[in-house]
Amino acid sequence: MAKRSILILEDDPNVSKFIEISLRKEGYQLFFAENGQEGLEILEETTPLLIILDLKMPVMDGIAFLEKIRLKPTDPYFVTVITAHGDNKDVERCYELGVNSFVRKPILPVELRGTVKRSIELKELESNLKKSEEQYRVLVENSMDCICHLDLDGKVLYMNEAGIKANELENFDVTKGMSCLETVKKEYHSLVKNHLERAKKGELTQLIYVSGTNSGREICWESSINPVKDERGNVASLIRISRDITSRIKAEEEVRKLSRCIEQSPNTIMITDSEGRIEYVNPAFTRITGYKPDEAIGKKPRILKSGEASAEEYQQLWETILAGKDWRGIFHNKKKNGDLYWESNIISPVKNTEGTITHFIAVKEDITEHRLSEEREKHQTELLAHANRMTSLGTLAAGMGHEINNPNNFVLLNASLVDEMWGEMQPLLLPLQKEEGEAKKQPMPVTKAVKNFPNLIKGILNGGERINNIVRSLRDFSRMDPSNYQEKILIKDAIHSAAELLKSMIKRSTKHFNNSVESNLPTVRGNCQKLEQVFVNLITNACHALTDTEQVIEITGLYDESRRVVILQVKDEGKGMEPDTLRRVMEPFFTTKLSTGGSGLGVAISYGIVKEHGGVMEYESEPEKGTTVTITLPVAP
Repeated sequence: MAKRSILILEDDPNVSKFIEISLRKEGYQLFFAENGQEGLEILEETTPLLIILDLKMPVMDGIAFLEKIRLKPTDPYFVTVITAHGDNKDVERCYELGVNSFVRKPILPVELRGTVKRSIELKELESNLKKSEEQYRVLVENSMDCICHLDLDGKVLYMNEAGIKANELENFDVTKGMSCLETVKKEYHSLVKNHLERAKKGELTQLIYVSGTNSGREICWESSINPVKDERGNVASLIRISRDITSRIKAEEEVRKLSRCIEQSPNTIMITDSEGRIEYVNPAFTRITGYKPDEAIGKKPRILKSGEASAEEYQQLWETILAGKDWRGIFHNKKKNGDLYWESNIISPVKNTEGTITHFIAVKEDITEHRLSEEREKHQTELLAHANRMTSLGTLAAGMGHEINNPNNFVLLNASLVDEMWGEMQPLLLPLQKEEGEAKKQPMPVTKAVKNFPNLIKGILNGGERINNIVRSLRDFSRMDPSNYQEKILIKDAIHSAAELLKSMIKRSTKHFNNSVESNLPTVRGNCQKLEQVFVNLITNACHALTDTEQVIEITGLYDESRRVVILQVKDEGKGMEPDTLRRVMEPFFTTKLSTGGSGLGVAISYGIVKEHGGVMEYESEPEKGTTVTITLPVAP
């Protein structure tokens, strides 16, 4: 259709020319026909905004033409009729056929242009209104919301298809005058009525209510009730727009439940963005780490790092979660106050609907107590195993002492006699050494006998004495009796006595022997001689561990008032121990100094003495980094 087109039906060429001249400057597109039949043919090809029609025409006059076009199922044309005065009967029929305006003959150009302009504007307005109505109708009918038109009594004048289906109103009929309260649950009636009354007063109100359906399903609606006013500004009707929020309410309730679970969880919950910046922490985070939410949010979890985990561990973590997988592991982290704690972590990526990782969520459990309990249990197991070995050793020592000592004493006694006899015989053999011929006839030359016999006897005596020392140590170990540990001992005195006994060894081993144990430490109850033996063993081992006289041996002591214990440490900067050696260091007969006469009983006996004093002895060591022995003893009551 050409824009702003006009069809002119006029059989008089002069009038047609006059109309063309009058409207030419207005920019209209003009179509001309000399009778109604020609006009109908033009309408088959185009749809003008306006028809200017003369009633008196040959073949088909104006009235017949009007009757024809009004039978078409299309929108009515805007028609302006040109008529002469006195044609009242025809004018009356024109009105019946929906003529919009009249132009009387003789035609005035100004009147014609004004009438045409008003008619076209009205047609365009009507067309726009119909388009708007159609658009709103489509919007209303296709809306997912329930839209109802209500009268002031709450009766339903109209309900869209979505509302009919949602409320299961298959036989809905506006003419039955259904109340909008019929589907509303009774407990919400007063609420809905109150909002209807407010809307009738001109208010726009919003409310949430629940309705029921024939199938028993309940629907939660979020509604607005809008007043519709007439041209005088009075409320004439109401529009209620309702949205089904049942799923949203259920989802919100699930979110609230989840939120309560997270808030009340004893485990730490942390949510970060895709770059690891903290966006949320639950109360357990503050309780465990000491950091308040505003101190953590915006930062990265590295605020908890203790520095013990390697860069490779963190790299593996990021590679795992960025690949969309869960990461599980344990960290030894640091609290705000500097305390260390163990936590088990599960870190999971969170993806959006497109599969892109947007956040990470970490669930962390404080396993410090569990870890310490495991370590205590492991330590207790080791102590029990060690105690069992010590008990077995004591039983063995008690049984074998007699059996070994008797023959060993016989060997020592005879060796002493042989040594004494050799001392007497040696001068007698000296002349024989000069007789070479005779010496060559002996199974063992006299010269060789004289030279080696003293060493043989000395070896026998040293070996026997060593056996005696081992048996004596075993006896001492098997006879440990805590009932004899009743002295009140100043630890500084026991350490000083041990250092005095080993003064020569210490001087040969190091230039830096530091004993910083204070004399004001509380006393411990026990056996001073036994504790001296412990420190003799520990200082001796420390001296043997050194490889350079510039390396240090240091003995320190402090009092832990909260635990009522004295804590003593003997540290050296010596060779240290491999993990396997460290694990077996307190086993009886285990020694790394077998070639130099070590029996492997010194540490085991020292451990037993400390245990009988109610204390604990622990070793820490690394190769080339030295060894630290820590002894914890309860103070005397």
